[in-house]
Amino acid sequence: MVSPTVVNTDFIQLTPDTNNQSGSIRLNDPINLKYCDKWKVEFDFRMDSNQTANGDGIAFWYLQNPPVASVLGSGLGVSQNAIGLVVGFDTYNNTTTAVMSKVHVGYGLIQNTTDNNNVEFFNVAGSSFHSPDMNTTLPFQGATFKHVEVTSQVDPAAPANWILKIMIDGNVICNQSFAPSGAAASMTVGYFGFSASTGGNRSRHSIKNVKVYVDKVAINTPTVTDTFCPNPATGQGTVNLTSYQNQFVTNPSNYTFSYSVSGTPITNPANYQFSANTTVSVLIKDNSGVLCDNPDGKIQLNLSPFTATPATLTACNNNNIGSATYNLTLANVNEPSGSTKVYYKTMADLNAGTNPITNFMNYVSPAGTVYVKVTTPLGCTGSAPITLAYFPQIPTTDAALESCFIESAPNTASFDLTQANVTSAQSITKIYYKTLADALAGINPIGTPTNYITTSGVVYVRITNVAGCFMIAKINLKVLEPVYSTILKDKTICIDSRTTLDAEIRIRQLFVEYGRYHPIYPGSFCGTLLGVAENRKMYDQADCKGKPCTTAGNFKYRYYQ
Repeated sequence: MVSPTVVNTDFIQLTPDTNNQSGSIRLNDPINLKYCDKWKVEFDFRMDSNQTANGDGIAFWYLQNPPVASVLGSGLGVSQNAIGLVVGFDTYNNTTTAVMSKVHVGYGLIQNTTDNNNVEFFNVAGSSFHSPDMNTTLPFQGATFKHVEVTSQVDPAAPANWILKIMIDGNVICNQSFAPSGAAASMTVGYFGFSASTGGNRSRHSIKNVKVYVDKVAINTPTVTDTFCPNPATGQGTVNLTSYQNQFVTNPSNYTFSYSVSGTPITNPANYQFSANTTVSVLIKDNSGVLCDNPDGKIQLNLSPFTATPATLTACNNNNIGSATYNLTLANVNEPSGSTKVYYKTMADLNAGTNPITNFMNYVSPAGTVYVKVTTPLGCTGSAPITLAYFPQIPTTDAALESCFIESAPNTASFDLTQANVTSAQSITKIYYKTLADALAGINPIGTPTNYITTSGVVYVRITNVAGCFMIAKINLKVLEPVYSTILKDKTICIDSRTTLDAEIRIRQLFVEYGRYHPIYPGSFCGTLLGVAENRKMYDQADCKGKPCTTAGNFKYRYYQ
């Protein structure tokens, strides 16, 4: 609003009933009527005063350059050198100074710099109109509001023209075609608004119930984006632009679509070819002519060539069998989501489209190369090699363990299998099995590997790393059974008696087993034994620790009373 215009209860007061005032109000946003076959404005106006020297009047306008400050004079508050359409409701005759009620229409550049070049004096053939004075039949001055309708439609005989119909309280004042003259012919956008002014004569100028009907076709989305594969031979993409119509509006048959790029119309939208990313402007026209055309639609077309990139899959060559199991679908060849992939053993098969790999999720193969053909959701195709590799092998060696016999079962011994040095690898797990078959299958593990009691033989250890790969090593187990002395003899002695042992020269320490071993220290490799119990065995424990285990002899001695 431009002062002194104010909102007063349910109406807008453009000027108070005082002399030399000029005010205006307009819509904030410009409107491009180029796309409107029809538009309409309704409003009510009132010009009232407490005296009869009334003036100057009210103007409705659609201007490229609306007033931004008060414009004094007889030009109804319209800006100087106004470009556009002005409809004036004039109550002061600048020639005779008499009060009147006339409608003026000017469509062009209206100077409005003096009292003699405003819209009242704008006379351009085909672009101006001046009604008879209606002061006696339809006076503008009065205490009640009068209803105005200004409707416009494109003149089918001259599409650059508007056919304007102006009605006051149901009375047709004007109904004719107007051509834009001068600078108005090149207008792109303008502002709807109202203004009024007073001079030596005065009135309170007011408006209310303003309705501007310039609704555009409503679109669901302003921009549709799509991506295409270029034709390898031409580098161009091809698209049917009409296929996007239902994305802009719900019922495309009710509208007419036209397409352009940088202002150049597209003559064959059903088969449009483009060689670079392109923005297509879409103009949607209401076939009923009720709504303004909507030029805001855009189709963003992007070219996106696809190139598959080589990939590598790594799997376990378990126990060095010379092959691994691969899930080929895990190879990332830079394919877009939703792509389809077909795998081949050779590039020749890929090019021919023959002999595809059918078990691609569980493909058993030695290290080598396979090939994949990718088809993207857009229909682009590409191919790439997939290298099949092995994880590094776990360093593994067979081992051997020896353990002394168990007294009650001399052909068996207890082995701590975890002490077998079968690998130098770190971060591994080891599980022990009785047979190679069990180790390969990972079933029936040995439950107590730190105290495994068995005869001489073989067990197997499955060594697994953090990648889940495994190797199997063999552990040879040897039971060190007893070797009886041929020199030491049984002796029977009385209690508190002594005897001399015929020990072999290699014996350094003898033990008597009695719940636990009790050492006896013979002198000069021979010694005396104090008999303390019956049927106990003597062992060469020094050599047992250094292997082999040797039974020193069976000493039988009895108590005598």
